[in-house]
Amino acid sequence: MKGAMGSINTNRLMNPRTMTFVETQCRRTRYQELCVRTLSNYVYATSQDPQEIAQVALKMKAMIKAKVLNVAQVTTNALGLFNGFAARHKASHHVGYGKNKP
Repeated sequence: MKGAMGSINTNRLMNPRTMTFVETQCRRTRYQELCVRTLSNYVYATSQDPQEIAQVALKMKAMIKAKVLNVAQVTTNALGLFNGFAARHKASHHVGYGKNKP
């Protein structure tokens, strides 16, 4: 692969033919604007290789999947902590509940 994952924003440096190529490739996606915005940042400024775009898209998909899984794990941990706190809070406030007071 020829360096499809550059870290600089090539959007400003991309020639019009390459930008048109990226836009054409993104037309078949559900989120066309997001596709163009994302891929144009990582595809070489002079590229017109569909295989390069496919490789970049697969790497982006893997990065997004990893981030989603991380969010799911953090959410699960937070929910577990919250439920534990709620159970302790409920138990501490209901210790004498229901007993007759003198």
